[in-house]
Amino acid sequence: RKTEKALTYIKNHYHEQISLKDVADHVGLSQSHFSAVFHQFIGINFSQYIQILRIDEAIHMLQGSNRKIIDIALETGFSNIRSFNRVFRNLTGSSPSSFIKNNHAKILHIPTKYNIGDDFNVENDSFVVIENLHPIIDK
Repeated sequence: RKTEKALTYIKNHYHEQISLKDVADHVGLSQSHFSAVFHQFIGINFSQYIQILRIDEAIHMLQGSNRKIIDIALETGFSNIRSFNRVFRNLTGSSPSSFIKNNHAKILHIPTKYNIGDDFNVENDSFVVIENLHPIIDK
């Protein structure tokens, strides 16, 4: 199934500068068709999904780590610290440094209605959960 193939590709490449076109080409669909199918299947758009995956991984890396925030931002696919900080705050409600300082043990939760479907089991993957998935999901 193309959606499962796309999700596997995204999971393996989200830390890179991945684009909608890259994934659409990988599964053999036009960008517009892939975008529509992706949104219908996942419940959020491609960019939002990539941001969630990246912040999820960043949270894993930040917890119990002395690594620099900029290093984590770049390793999780953000091109600069400013966009990382903005997305992190939008999804978690706090800045990365505040998150570390307050030792948040929050876990990210992707609401059930944004589940990626029965044919691609996320429960066995290492998603952290966004307790307060801020404005990105509310739109």
